[in-house]
Amino acid sequence: MRLQPLGHLSGGVSLASGWGDRKARDKALSFAGFARGQIAAKAPTSYLSAMLHTLARFLGIWLLAAALVVAVIDGAKSLAASEVVVTDMAGAMAMVEKVLPGPEAPLEVVTAAPAEDQGLGPAKIFRMAPAAPLLALAGVLLLIIGRRRRRHPLGREFMA
Repeated sequence: MRLQPLGHLSGGVSLASGWGDRKARDKALSFAGFARGQIAAKAPTSYLSAMLHTLARFLGIWLLAAALVVAVIDGAKSLAASEVVVTDMAGAMAMVEKVLPGPEAPLEVVTAAPAEDQGLGPAKIFRMAPAAPLLALAGVLLLIIGRRRRRHPLGREFMA
């Protein structure tokens, strides 16, 4: 028998030939907090979580970059016009559609009343909102959601 480092699955001692018998393996796994057969079930969850955190960080960085571009465009327009010019989300979406054209025939949505007669709905408020702060806010929120968790060097038992 040889000693294992503290926190090893075997609980401090292992057989030189490996896990040894089934009871020792189950005891070591239950000591580590895993029920029998749960080791394989935890891996996809952490993989999916890591993938979603990476995707959130990626989209957050792109939204922050888009906010910076819109802010620079607004600054240039403001200097040229000698007054404050703010691009709303409808204008920002129109800029994107000029650069990345969509399908030839846009899909038409049938509504009960024209969009102008519906008053201030959530979609209209979104289109009227200033683009740079809204994109920056969405980017920062995605970066916060996707941030990497900091590992504590002493472990959870020493946290206050």
